[in-house]
Amino acid sequence: MSCRLVIDSSLLDWSADLPQEPPDEDVVCKCDARNVMNSVLRHDYHLWLSTDLYDEMCDQLYDQKKPEYKFRQWPRLWLQTMQERRRIENVQIPFENVLQGVQMCNEMVKDAHLIESALSSDGCVISRDEKILACWIGLCHKNPPAAIVTAHPKISSIVWADPQVQGEDVVWWLDAGAPEADAEAWKLNNQSQLEHGCQDYQTDKCVLDSGRSSGGST
Repeated sequence: MSCRLVIDSSLLDWSADLPQEPPDEDVVCKCDARNVMNSVLRHDYHLWLSTDLYDEMCDQLYDQKKPEYKFRQWPRLWLQTMQERRRIENVQIPFENVLQGVQMCNEMVKDAHLIESALSSDGCVISRDEKILACWIGLCHKNPPAAIVTAHPKISSIVWADPQVQGEDVVWWLDAGAPEADAEAWKLNNQSQLEHGCQDYQTDKCVLDSGRSSGGST
């Protein structure tokens, strides 16, 4: 497999063990996340993670002071296995791929490392965060075009797969080798906010100057 993937820490969060008698929805989310992560492990995919994104994963998985630490043994083992197999690459974000925060809300700034890593690899993100996905979809559909999309035109063609939205199709896509043609509908400029339960989401409220003035991810 040649596709270099960017995986959000949210996927690892949802793969964690659950407390006793969890809601059925959470059980489904855990299964979806684990199925995706097992497919990544089963095939020869490499993770391309910026330092900020990798540090975020480690903070969430290895901070023993957090009450949820005891539930995260499974994603810790998964990440360790990926490391042992040398399938995690530390992406040095080139200056031209650093997002400066123009027209990004605070939530988008916080997860800007996903887009930065995707721009610096093969443009494939796997996440489980509908709110952030809706933000980027809205920005890619803005008319006239948003300044940040004009400055980084490849953002619109980033493939953003979410197992909550696309379900088992994400696993089938990974098992098939992540063919670009099969993911055309998952590109940010081809997805619709309505698909993500965001009928009441007002993009204009999200499109703000976040004041992020320095380079790199926050």
